[in-house]
Parts: sequence; C-alpha cells; structure tokens
Amino acid sequence: MPGILCPTDFSVASTNAIDFAIEIAKRKNLRLILFNAYQVFVSDTTTAMPDITLEELHGAAMTRLQNEKTELLQLHPTLNIEVAAGFGFTADAIKEATEEYEIDYVVMGTTGSSGLALALMGSNTAQCIDKLKFPVIAIPSNAQYRGFDKIIFAAALHKEELPVLEKLNSLLEQFGSEVTLVHTFSGDDKEAMEFSVYKELAIAKLFNCQTHFRQFSGEVMEGIEQAIRLQKTDALVMVTHHRGFFKRLFAPSITKIMVYHTDVPLIAFQAE
Repeated sequence: MPGILCPTDFSVASTNAIDFAIEIAKRKNLRLILFNAYQVFVSDTTTAMPDITLEELHGAAMTRLQNEKTELLQLHPTLNIEVAAGFGFTADAIKEATEEYEIDYVVMGTTGSSGLALALMGSNTAQCIDKLKFPVIAIPSNAQYRGFDKIIFAAALHKEELPVLEKLNSLLEQFGSEVTLVHTFSGDDKEAMEFSVYKELAIAKLFNCQTHFRQFSGEVMEGIEQAIRLQKTDALVMVTHHRGFFKRLFAPSITKIMVYHTDVPLIAFQAE
C-alpha cells in the first residue's frame, strides 16, 4: 500500500507537518510512515561521549515514534500508521527510507533560514527537494491546514512541466482544487511554449481541477509573490530542476529559495 513519509524530529515544525500529512493520507487512503533520522553529534574532541550504542539510539528513536503513533491513533483511530528510524544525516536517511518503503509523497516541516546558511547548507527540506525523486510537500511551521482549495502553480511554460501537471492532478483528485497557473514573462526564455498552446495542454492535464491563468512581467520571484498576495493560497507548486553543484552553491534554485520566503505550503516536483 503506497504511503506518505513524514520525517519528524519531534519539533513544533515537524508536528505541524504531521497534521497536513494526516489530512492527505485520509483523503487519498494512504498509510502514514513517521520517520526519525538519528545521529551522533560530537561537539569537540575534549568532551567525553556518552557510552551509547547505535542500537540504543535506534531504540530511543523508535520509542518516541511509538508514543507519537499512540497519541495520533487516539485522535485518528482508522489511520494506518507505521514508524521507522534510520541512522545518518537527515536528508540522506530520508532518501534511504523512500527507497525502502513504497512512497508517493514526502511531507515535512520547514523553519526557514537566511544568508550564508541558505547559500551553503540549506535546510533539510531544501536538501530533500534536491535529492528526492518524490514530490516533497514542505510545510512552514506557522501554516494551518485549510485544505487545498486554492493552488498556485509557478509555470515556466516548458514541455517538461506537463508530466508534473499530471502528477499534481493525481495529488489533488480528492480535494476539489482550483489551480491558478502563474507565468512571469521575461521575453528571453527560448524554451517557453506559446501561452495559448500551454494553456490548452494544461487544462487537459488538470482535468480533476478548475484551472485559471495569470501572467505577469518582471522577475519570477516577484510574479509568484504578487500572485500569492492577490488570492487566498493554500499551496504553491513549483518544479525543481537538476542543477550542477556550483550552480546550486552560488545560485540556489528559485524553488529552494521559496522554502524560506513563503508562509504557505510548497509542493516541489522534480522535473523528469
């Protein structure tokens, strides 16, 4: 049975993401897998490390996860919940978990960052967006679940977005969503399709949703933020592209920047 992987470090941000994951799991009849990545931290070479084994770390993580599961089942007794834990850096452990389990979506919290931390490290959520082939639904810590009635899709009018629209259509099938495709026109994108052609294809792909279209001129970020200001928005959908290491390092993708600059959930799909 397909499922949703919901990484948790038991923080407020990850707990909030679980609330979203539960609602998606209910609507789409998916199992919910609570996952914790545990690590060993060494502050300096002079500090004595506690005598603890990896088995004990795993056991402690599983105990906390089982407690979380018990509390959730008291509120949602019909939900299919599993728990799992893995050792390693968070994004790498999550990637391994998605390869082990049958996963449709990864739902995780984000608290945001800025400056050098954004450019060089990125959050665990941003790293997962970069590493995972599965859609990542990033939930800001201050977001409240209101359904997915109003969705904004940041459209570049590229052919490779069409399979993503099919996946988005599947995700939103049970939500009765309205999707507004927002394109910011810059005039120098040689890969962009004719707007009228793209519009016709997008309507066909999003047959489970009502579709609307907006165009802005200027910078992409400005167009997206303007669209969010103009309408109630329950989620922003963006397509992320594979990029070279140095491009990622010195010019982080717009999708990963948006993890830090929007207070609405971000649904990130990898381009095929």
